[in-house]
Parts: sequence; C-alpha cells; structure tokens
Amino acid sequence: MVSFKNEVYDRLKWLVLIFLPAFSGLVAGLGNLYGVANIEVYVGTVNILTAFFGGLLQVSSRNYHDGDDGSGGSQVRSMTPVPVEDESTADSVGEAILIKGGVMVDC
Repeated sequence: MVSFKNEVYDRLKWLVLIFLPAFSGLVAGLGNLYGVANIEVYVGTVNILTAFFGGLLQVSSRNYHDGDDGSGGSQVRSMTPVPVEDESTADSVGEAILIKGGVMVDC
C-alpha cells in the first residue's frame, strides 16, 4: 500500500504535474534546436518517469480517500454557487459527484 505524507505528496504532485512535463518540453525543444542525437530517448525517459510517478500519486490518493463512501471513491461537492431565490435548483446544492476509477458520475 503506497501512502505519502501530505508534504511529500504535494511536492511529488508539483513535480509530476508542473515540472516534469515542462522539463520534457524543454529537453525536446533544446535537443532539436542543438541537434542532439536520439533526443527522443531522453524525452521518452522523462515521460516514462512522469507516468510512473503519476501512477504512484494516484495509488496514494486512492488509499488516502478509500472508504469515504464505502465504494472506494471520493465525494467532491459542487463549487457552483446556487442562488437561494431559485427554488428549482435548491435541492441540487447538496448533490455530490462520485469519482471512481477516473470517471465522474452524478449522484
């Protein structure tokens, strides 16, 4: 079971979502600009590492949220403000979205 402390998770998340994709683009661009041989090997390596760390983060996130609703998913409340005077949507304020296996489903 993979589980990270919040600080480690936040740093890895930044690394995977921000740094590594930007670094991959930088390596590809500069490699092509300067004519580095087999640049696709280096870019592919960075992309494979990005996918690997992304998988670890997903497992860690799933382990952290496991059991929130008994289905292995997590519930995320809608962030859309609903006017109080609009009674037709007042009942939908408390609706949640179930995220399971990367698919969002209205509950």
